[in-house]
Amino acid sequence: MMIGDVIRIDPDHQFARSILGKELFTDPTRKDDTEYAGEWVSLFEKKMRSGSRPQVYHPKYGWIPAGNVARYDEGLRPWKSDWVSAEKESELRRDFRNAWEIQSEHFLVKTNVSLEVGVQISQRLEIFNDWLQQNFAAFFDTPQTLQDRFEAASSRSSARKPNQMEVHYYATRDEYQERVQGKVPPNLETNGLYWEDDRTSYFFDNPDKIGFSTLYHEATHQILDLATREARNTAAKARGLKLRQRPAPRWKLGEKSNFWILEGIACYFESFDIKDGHVSVGSPDYVRFDIARQRIVDPKFFYYLPAQQFSALGQEEFQHHPQITQLYTQGAGFAHFLMHYEDGLYRDDLITLLSEIYRPDPDKVLEEPSLPGIAGVSFDLLDRQYHTHMQNLIELNTP
Repeated sequence: MMIGDVIRIDPDHQFARSILGKELFTDPTRKDDTEYAGEWVSLFEKKMRSGSRPQVYHPKYGWIPAGNVARYDEGLRPWKSDWVSAEKESELRRDFRNAWEIQSEHFLVKTNVSLEVGVQISQRLEIFNDWLQQNFAAFFDTPQTLQDRFEAASSRSSARKPNQMEVHYYATRDEYQERVQGKVPPNLETNGLYWEDDRTSYFFDNPDKIGFSTLYHEATHQILDLATREARNTAAKARGLKLRQRPAPRWKLGEKSNFWILEGIACYFESFDIKDGHVSVGSPDYVRFDIARQRIVDPKFFYYLPAQQFSALGQEEFQHHPQITQLYTQGAGFAHFLMHYEDGLYRDDLITLLSEIYRPDPDKVLEEPSLPGIAGVSFDLLDRQYHTHMQNLIELNTP
């Protein structure tokens, strides 16, 4: 992107920084530092560090007033107009109505587990969101979003910022089940849920599940949905006009076809991992991909729905399919194939497919997105290449 080149040449180029959502901030605590000329920070960070009670970001406690750090380190916590012990606060916040609320630039995490766990979840979500924004830039940076950034920078006004994405993290499965009751079919046990109607993701502290795979799965649904919802509302109105019908209240993702990619890409991002500050994704030994490989190479477990039939499944057909477990596995495997086959041969095509599903073209609302149409290859070739990819998966080195 040319903006990056401008900043490399001139790090303090105000217009370029503004396009990227940055503003110059001068930390009042460094006013006596003659070598300090300010720093470029996000609008959110500038807001948090400004005002009569500026806050600082603590890696353990998140954003807290600068004057409170010492008391936090002593084991004290603010409660209403007083201070209580960390142990007392934990008791008070066990009731989710009093949950900790951890704010970050893009997320609002509410939890009754602990402040520290909430901050850790918040940090991971921000890293995941940043990675997704950078590596799926073609999905997020549409001509319209870029135009909005340029116009905001030109007028020196702050671009309209989306609301923070809300995430609830419960201490027990029972609390979680009670909260998602009515959102999932009765007797269906889930480990997490993103619910489009209230734009919130729900999780719980699951002692039987190690890692953050469910967090990244549901965050994928949440991030992609909220970044594109306005476009689908426009598409729903356009379809209503073309069909001379009252517009549906909401555009249903993958209603008639291509539902696999919605779950497949979320299953793929379950493999997202952060270790020592480094990010990895798509490791071939991740359980979803390994099972997908077994379903191709092991006759005892073999299952494969040809790509043409697989892509033709809409939401209802997919979710009520007698082999839904196998379809989820194949979705994860197919997403891995499109991301990594021949060093990412189809990666841009996958992003284009996602974009066409999440942002329907108002002029093509009666058409269904087609992976072969995007990639310029046949379903038969994709079938053969997928089988080859799965057979070689164990030998792959992912970036």
